[in-house]
Amino acid sequence: MSRPEACAGPRPRALPSVVRVPAMYRPRPHFHFFDPQLRSRYRRDLLQAGLAAAVVLAILFAEEGVTQGVVVVAIASSAFTVFVIPHSVASEPRRVVGGHLVGVGIGMAVSAALTAMAGPSVSATDYRFILAGAGAVGLAVLAMAATDTEHPPAAGTAFGLVHQGVTGGFVLFILSAAVTLALVRALLLRRLRNLM
Repeated sequence: MSRPEACAGPRPRALPSVVRVPAMYRPRPHFHFFDPQLRSRYRRDLLQAGLAAAVVLAILFAEEGVTQGVVVVAIASSAFTVFVIPHSVASEPRRVVGGHLVGVGIGMAVSAALTAMAGPSVSATDYRFILAGAGAVGLAVLAMAATDTEHPPAAGTAFGLVHQGVTGGFVLFILSAAVTLALVRALLLRRLRNLM
């Protein structure tokens, strides 16, 4: 027993020389313009993109006359979230509707404060207008985090209401669109898949 190996006890198990990493976590070896998985799932991608377009089209037709860019962009971004990553936390009805509700509340409050401080004719290049828009986004993010209603496009709602001004039509459009998106997601959730 003069050999040191005999005294050392059982040998430790050898570790595998190669650790298998699931494909979704492997780095992509080269640049690609199209998703490599597109060929196998293009029908689902087309279906969900078509659903997103149809729902936004229905919302715009139902709320005719609301074409203010910033407000519509926030809803279009919500449609993207709901139809591209429907199983994510950000697509839950509580977050879609609640996030836009918080965004509307913050946008209305900041818009009212801006009007009270600067008057109704503040220009878009005035530093107070710029600060109010940025402040509305920051406050909306904070309020959504505090109320557990985080929905990234809803920060655009707060900014849009400061930028475009608060009208009953905008508020109704935003909230009805958020409810519509949440309902469509709830009805189709079993058929929708995350596209990312």
